[in-house]
Amino acid sequence: MKLICTSLLVICFSTLCFAKQSKIDSLYALIKIDKNDTTKVNHLTALGKEYLYVIGDFDKCISLSNEALELATQLNFKKAIVKAYVRIGVAYTYKGNYNEALKYNNLALQKYQELNDKKEISNAYNNIATVYLAQKKINEALKMYLNVLRISREMNYKEGMAQAYNNIGVCYVNTEKYDEALIGFTNAQKIEMELGNNLNVSTSYGNIGYIYLSQLKYAESLKNLTKALDMSTKLQNKYAMGMNNLQIGDLNYKQRKYNEALRYYTTAKILLKSINSMDLLSTSYGLLVETDSALGNYKEAFANYKLYRLYLDTLANKNNIIKENQALISQTEFQKNELLLKLKNTDKQSIITEQKSTKKINVLSGALFITICTLGFMLYKGYKSNY
Repeated sequence: MKLICTSLLVICFSTLCFAKQSKIDSLYALIKIDKNDTTKVNHLTALGKEYLYVIGDFDKCISLSNEALELATQLNFKKAIVKAYVRIGVAYTYKGNYNEALKYNNLALQKYQELNDKKEISNAYNNIATVYLAQKKINEALKMYLNVLRISREMNYKEGMAQAYNNIGVCYVNTEKYDEALIGFTNAQKIEMELGNNLNVSTSYGNIGYIYLSQLKYAESLKNLTKALDMSTKLQNKYAMGMNNLQIGDLNYKQRKYNEALRYYTTAKILLKSINSMDLLSTSYGLLVETDSALGNYKEAFANYKLYRLYLDTLANKNNIIKENQALISQTEFQKNELLLKLKNTDKQSIITEQKSTKKINVLSGALFITICTLGFMLYKGYKSNY
């Protein structure tokens, strides 16, 4: 299995879900007494932000943002209009409605171009690229990310440059151009070091370690992945720690060190369960299925498969984030189901024979995982910004 955690996602959505209900209640109370003026627009905008970035109720966000958009249009409140476009575009991206996502993100881009706001133009290009990446339109995404890099350089906007280099690396990973991807990730890491952003530096080590793993350079991979885990552990970021444990587990699995792989995957599962990170939990259980099967632990493999499906289905039902990506695993899912039914009902020897004739099934491909990470960063970055 190919795993990569991009610096697009340094903190998962679940880590942002603090007790925000009191803020939401306060905003509703203010909206009830607001006149139809810019203050009400701002309160509607803030409420939509909470539903998008904290609660994860994308339909509610779209409804509130449309209400804000209608009033802002009546008042010719341009900044609020473009914020609504961005908010709606991000929400539609999460819902998997990519046509609507592109529509609103392009509207936002046009407005920011009218306002000549270069930083937000760069962010708009980034959001459009994210949609293209989710659609597996890698060339289109790469063009957008190159625009982000160009504008960020013009502004000497270091954070934007680092993000662009990283995302360009992600595109090259998707096309298996690992040397080019390594250049992108290395450039991103240098800038993150200058900025003192230790979490993104840690993630860059993970990205670079992934490249070396893909090139079968196991020693270099372990060196970088270990640095990533050490840094994320010092920062006590459980999402990053979980991701790094999955990556090192994958390194061991690739070398058929199944007991070591099982140890790292289990540690990752515990960490990710503590923060209720459903996306990576489903991945963790899927990896445990493969590893337990390789070790002959068929009872455990079947139990983990049921949990893998549970978390995957729960994630899909909650926000529909992976609906468009199911094609990445559909060709192997029937084989996986057949195999795991045999884990429950068939003798061990026939299962081993079946496994020898069946290609190793990837629960999630690297491309899918990168897409999920990319979307996750939009949540994190959006909450910190004026979006």
